[in-house]
Amino acid sequence: MSLDVMPAVRRYGLLAPGDEVLVGVSGGADSMALLHVLCSLRPSMGLAVYAAHVNHGLRGAQADRDEAYVRRICADWKVELFVCRADVRSEAARRGETVEEAGRRVRYAFFGRTADMLGAKIATAHTLSDSIETMIFHLCRGTGLRGLRGIPPRRGRIVRPLIECTRADVEAYCAAHGIRYRTDCTNFDRRYTRNRIRLDVVPALYGINPAFDRAARRAQRSLREDEAFLSGLAARRLEKARGEDGSLDAALLRECEPALLGRVMARAAREATGISPDAFHIDRLCTLARGASGRVQLSGGWSGRLTGGRLRFEPPAQPPESRLCAPFGPGGFQSGPFFLHVELVNAKETEKFQNIFNRYFNNAIDCDRIIGRVEIRTRRPGDRYHPMGRRVGKSLKKLFNEASVPLRDRALLPVVADEQGVLWIYGFGTDERCRVSEHTERLFFIQT
Repeated sequence: MSLDVMPAVRRYGLLAPGDEVLVGVSGGADSMALLHVLCSLRPSMGLAVYAAHVNHGLRGAQADRDEAYVRRICADWKVELFVCRADVRSEAARRGETVEEAGRRVRYAFFGRTADMLGAKIATAHTLSDSIETMIFHLCRGTGLRGLRGIPPRRGRIVRPLIECTRADVEAYCAAHGIRYRTDCTNFDRRYTRNRIRLDVVPALYGINPAFDRAARRAQRSLREDEAFLSGLAARRLEKARGEDGSLDAALLRECEPALLGRVMARAAREATGISPDAFHIDRLCTLARGASGRVQLSGGWSGRLTGGRLRFEPPAQPPESRLCAPFGPGGFQSGPFFLHVELVNAKETEKFQNIFNRYFNNAIDCDRIIGRVEIRTRRPGDRYHPMGRRVGKSLKKLFNEASVPLRDRALLPVVADEQGVLWIYGFGTDERCRVSEHTERLFFIQT
């Protein structure tokens, strides 16, 4: 029994020979099967396989047993493992999120930091069954083609080699290869919408069509192709309508078919503001584009204004400069919506930093490279930043412009600096001057 992931790998360009791959491993059947499959591909594809496990702190001793199991399997399969322990319930309460939202944010933030350090792709164990459940979930909330596509096979550096395998395929593979796995008891709690979809709705659909999974896979492939075509067409229409000053020609916008106009306006708003607009705001922008003049309020203080036949996106009033300025050291810091936690680490004695000193730490500062007093603050005139791996620096204004950082956030992004200049910037990482190396003995590790 094998899991044939190669058709999806080739179809969607998920993996290439010599790739470094960080696998998210919970200990469940899907992630254990994915880790086993990728380990089996190491000789033929020259893959370097790593694993990342997050203990969310939600299930007490059971979660600790899951972590211990993943550690044991990774040791047996000769896979370097990175572990994050988090108090997701407290994180959710602090940010006003659901536990599921906080868990996902913490998980992907950890995967991202570790992948940055390794220079790796991130492989998650989402299956066709997960994608079908997501499609149904989005349908229940009201969605267009984008939501009905289910889970995309890849998103940036995140790849999903099992995306065309069902959960039944995975469990059969584990049985055939004697792979034990952990079962999360919360998967059977019907208080969670996705569990109700998996336990009640999906079985009913299989009752209507025993080959429902294959039918859904065909539908998702078709919808992905349609969405990709329409998105590409919308991008070309937007570029045609855009003037040198960034404003949009309303007459050209009105030539768009309804299916395209919404996509054009969504893309335009997202590129201008850095915020993905919801359906309500997209509808208002479409109505504005069809009119003679007017103004609509958007999220984050932005607005869209139509005058003289041109549609422009106007930023919110520049927020007052944040007064964040404090001595830098272990603990938590907040500036507006941005929170970070700092830990002082002895690199020689800490397991999670062993054998990785030759790789860049995007969120770590070598203590021995700090010059004089160090503080955490917001940007100041004259600040310059040197991305790791590059000797050439740039002003923060240019950096933020190139990265399309929304204006409302620029005065709030936390910056760590010493008497010589910037050491680290929220969302951008460590300056070349103070990156860690194999000689690092102590470092500040920053979690965002």
